[in-house]
Amino acid sequence: QEVAFAPALGTTEPWRLLTSAFAHSPNQPMHILFNMLALWLVGGYLERMLGWARYLAIYLVTALAGSVTWLLFQPVDPADPEAYVPIVGASGAVFGLFAAVIVLNRHLGREIGPMLTLIAINVVLGFTMSNVAWQAHLGGAIVGGIAAGLLYAVRRRSTAIQLAKRHGARVLTTAGSLRDGFDAQLAELTTAFGAQLQTATEDAAVLLTDEA
Repeated sequence: QEVAFAPALGTTEPWRLLTSAFAHSPNQPMHILFNMLALWLVGGYLERMLGWARYLAIYLVTALAGSVTWLLFQPVDPADPEAYVPIVGASGAVFGLFAAVIVLNRHLGREIGPMLTLIAINVVLGFTMSNVAWQAHLGGAIVGGIAAGLLYAVRRRSTAIQLAKRHGARVLTTAGSLRDGFDAQLAELTTAFGAQLQTATEDAAVLLTDEA
């Protein structure tokens, strides 16, 4: 209860929007098992792909998005007893990680069929099982997909800039080499022309001396 989130506590204890994603109901052992298995499989894959900092950022943002989306569908009037019904669980963040894997794999040309199947199964379970916050799943998935798309776009832009800098440096190096070669050839031609001009001048002076 210390970390669970309830709609009526949103204004007085807003941190519960995030802390609720780090707790689970002891009455739902299968829910805990599924989330831990998903974090171990999908989370490890994403962490290796993105690094721990970006992975943690996606997890926290999608966990928060799941809680906020769930809140949008709940009563918030403190006089309403339903506004004090708590929610816990990391399902919003887990669905966010699922969506992130789909978006990244799609951009990288990797297989996304198994992940789509897994999400479809869990969507069905979310609407058929009791005490499952499908709103949190939806919000986490949407924000997870958007976050992954933004991360991919930023990384792609950064890679393009690095390649442009690398090729630009090569072009400048090549241009510098060509300029140095041109300067050397020009100096050589100038020297040769000067020598020939001096020889011609000396020959002309000899001829004028002989005629005199």
